[in-house]
Order: sequence, then structure tokens, then C-alpha cells
Amino acid sequence: AIEEGYQLHRFYFLLFWISAPPILVLLLIGRPLITFLYGDSFAAAVPILYWHILSLPFSGLLLAFYCHAVNEHRLAMIAAVFCSGALLNVPLNMLLIPWIGASGAAICSVAAMPIGMSLTLMCTRKGRRDLWFMIRSIVSLPSFRMGSPAAEPKD
Repeated sequence: AIEEGYQLHRFYFLLFWISAPPILVLLLIGRPLITFLYGDSFAAAVPILYWHILSLPFSGLLLAFYCHAVNEHRLAMIAAVFCSGALLNVPLNMLLIPWIGASGAAICSVAAMPIGMSLTLMCTRKGRRDLWFMIRSIVSLPSFRMGSPAAEPKD
């Protein structure tokens, strides 16, 4: 169980932080790349692209949670997380699209899943524990060195 915790910590950490370099690169070259490939008429799509690029770390967390929940046979929790994200997306779209247009739809798409996952996980004791572990995992550096408890082979 302790080794599984180390592995999950590493998994959350890596899936969240491995997306930082692509985010930085895509934020720097996004506008020139879009205008080079598609012309100036598509420059209006760049803010939408930026919002979706910023969703990469949260997509990684959602994937890691999904894998962890499947391994623990918590399919109802997975369904609740995805349903809450989808249900949250509808009112957010109704609020933000009239206010800021297509960028509002992109913001809703990016924000609905992590917010829905957080709200759903806060509803149960095990979910709160999972959410807190996920937050701790992305803000604290795991051990990747050989000889750590997670690196020891199982007998």
C-alpha cells in the first residue's frame, strides 16, 4: 500500500508537470504558427487554442485519477466525476458565451472537468482524501532515486 502511494504520487506529479514545457512552447509559438499555417483570418482562434493548451495539466490529473479509480473498482465515482463536469459545463457555457463569445466556450470546456472533479470528490471521505493527495502530489517533489521504498522490487 505504501509503494502504491509512492507510485501514485509520482504518476500525478509527472502527468501534471510534464505538460509545462509543451505549454510554454505552444504559448510562445501558437500565434505565429496559426497565422503561418492558416493565415491572418484564423488569428481569432489563437485565444481559444491558448485556453485548451492550458488544460493539459488538468487533463493529466483527470487521466491519473481515472486510472487510479479503475484500479480501485470505483466506477461509480468515475461516472459521477464525468457527469458533474458535463453538467457544470452547460450553465458555464450559458453564462460565459454571451459575455465573451467563443473564448467563453473554451474556458468552460477547460474549467468544467477539474471543477466538477473537485466538487464530486469533496462529497465523500475517500474522495476528499484522494483530492488532498492529488493536490499534495502536484506541489511536492516525489522521490525518483534508486533505493527509495517505491524503487525496491516486490517479493
